[in-house]
Amino acid sequence: MAKLRTSCDKIVSGISKIAFRAVFQDLNMRKLKPVAFRDKFTLAQTTRPLINKGVLKVKLGDYLTKLNLTSGGKSKQFFQLVDEVNLRWASKKEKVQDVKKCHSCNPNSRHPNFLDHLSDIKGLVYGKVTKVFEGKKNRDKEPWLCFSLILKNRSYDVFATEEQINDWVIGLSHLIKKYSPDACVVRPGQFFWKKLKMVMFELVKLKLPEKNLKKLKPNLSFVKVVNMYHKLMVFNKMQKAIQNI
Repeated sequence: MAKLRTSCDKIVSGISKIAFRAVFQDLNMRKLKPVAFRDKFTLAQTTRPLINKGVLKVKLGDYLTKLNLTSGGKSKQFFQLVDEVNLRWASKKEKVQDVKKCHSCNPNSRHPNFLDHLSDIKGLVYGKVTKVFEGKKNRDKEPWLCFSLILKNRSYDVFATEEQINDWVIGLSHLIKKYSPDACVVRPGQFFWKKLKMVMFELVKLKLPEKNLKKLKPNLSFVKVVNMYHKLMVFNKMQKAIQNI
């Protein structure tokens, strides 16, 4: 619970720095005031450092957890952007440069839908969206640390750490959109809104009684999740006040 609240605070801070400070100053109120959006030029200035940082991380590469649909298992793979346009991964960093040893782009692979060029990617979705995350081994994965690369006939599903997720989703989304203009990706502002919603939703689930938990719909709107989270915080404050009497 403490870790989730810390994550929530970090996300609020991140969004506040981008463009939506007014909303999060009013989260403690019963009604949210209109969002004070900044002009497009200012918004571009605030999001550009996030994008640049993410793109740099993708180019440098890092070990992420790749989830498997058929086996239900997972494996640590080194993901890296090679030659500016080729996204590859392999079991070890040194294998990424070798096409024959690279899992993502080996033409001899049993699966015909191997990935190499960024233009092969049709989209990037943030959260636990694909069937891979429905498996028993992946149900406990934090949704705000998951994302999927969508190809024509399949998806590649990834689980990252709290320190990795921001850079990889924002950086990859920017690069995919650059080389695949029609791809559906996640913009920085959208990313932080979705992340905050998922963390708050998880906090709410942890506190709800089991009978109410079964009735809870996973596709609630952001406003409903914020309202539920607000009620939870008020209830917790009331409980602490009663205990101190």
